[in-house]
Amino acid sequence: MKFVIFLFTGFAFLGGAQPQSYDLVVYGGTAGGIITAVRGAREGLSVVLLEPGNHLGGMATGGLSRTDFGKKEVLGGDAVEFYWRVGRKYEIGRYAQDVAWFYEPKVGEQVFREMLDQAKVRVLTRHRLREKTGVTKSGAKVLSVTMDNGATFEGKMFADCSYEGDLMAQAGVEYTVGREPSAQYGESLAGVRDRTPLHQFLVRVSPLDANGKLLPEVDPGIKAPAGSGDKKVQTYNFRMILSEDPANQTPYPRPPGYDPKRYELFAPAGGDDAEVGACACDERGMPHREDPEQEGRHQ
Repeated sequence: MKFVIFLFTGFAFLGGAQPQSYDLVVYGGTAGGIITAVRGAREGLSVVLLEPGNHLGGMATGGLSRTDFGKKEVLGGDAVEFYWRVGRKYEIGRYAQDVAWFYEPKVGEQVFREMLDQAKVRVLTRHRLREKTGVTKSGAKVLSVTMDNGATFEGKMFADCSYEGDLMAQAGVEYTVGREPSAQYGESLAGVRDRTPLHQFLVRVSPLDANGKLLPEVDPGIKAPAGSGDKKVQTYNFRMILSEDPANQTPYPRPPGYDPKRYELFAPAGGDDAEVGACACDERGMPHREDPEQEGRHQ
C-alpha cells in the first residue's frame, strides 16, 4: 500500500510542477534550433532548448554529413563557425583548410553540444510537445508550452525549429503544404521540375516489370506540367554512414517484412550498367574510411 501511495504522489507532483520561465523557448533540436538557441544565449537571453528525441542536430547529424554547400561564398556567421569547429576536430588545418564540410555524425553532434554548453543553453531531450493541448495562449500571444511529461515552459519568445511544426500549428500560425507553382511568385525553379541535372536516372529506366505492371513506388498518375504546383510533400529516407574499416563495422539485420522487389526500380538496367545505382548512393569518402549512403536522395 505504501508503494502505491508513493506512485500516486509522484504523479501528482509531476503534474503540479511550477512552470519554468525563459526569455526564449526553442522547440526542436535541429541544426536550426541549436543555432537559434546559441545565438539567443550569446545575446544575453535565458534560453531552453526542448528536443523530443535523444539526439541533437537533426539532419546535420543524422546522416546528412556530405554537406550540400552549393556556393561556399554565401555561407557565413554561425553556420561557418560550426564547420570550422568540426574542422578543428579533424585537425584540418594540417591541410591548409579552415573548415570541414564532410564529417561523421557523432563529431557533428559533439560540436553542437559543445556550442550549447559554452553558451549556457539549458538542453532537455525527450521533451515532446503535448498533442492538441500543448500550447497556452492569451489572444494571439503564446504564453507557455507543455510537454508530454507535464513540464511547462513559459517564455517571452518561442521558436518552433522542429521539422514537423507542431508548436506552430497549435499556436494557430498560418501555413501551407506542398509547393507553389512557379507563376505564383515568379520563381523559375518553383513547382514541378521537368529535368534537373543529376536528379534523374542517368540512363533510361523502364517503370514496368517483366509483366508490364508498374514497379513499386512508381506514381501511376499523369506527369504534371513543369512549373505547376501541388500539395505533395518531400519524400523521406534513411541516411546511413557505412564504414570500409572491418574493425569499425557492425552488421545490420534483415528488417522484418523486407521485400527486395520493392526496390526493383534501383536495380541496374541492362545487366552491368552501374550508372543507375550511382544515382542512389554517394560513394565519396568520409573521415576514418566511412561512406555516406544517401538512398532516395534524388527522388
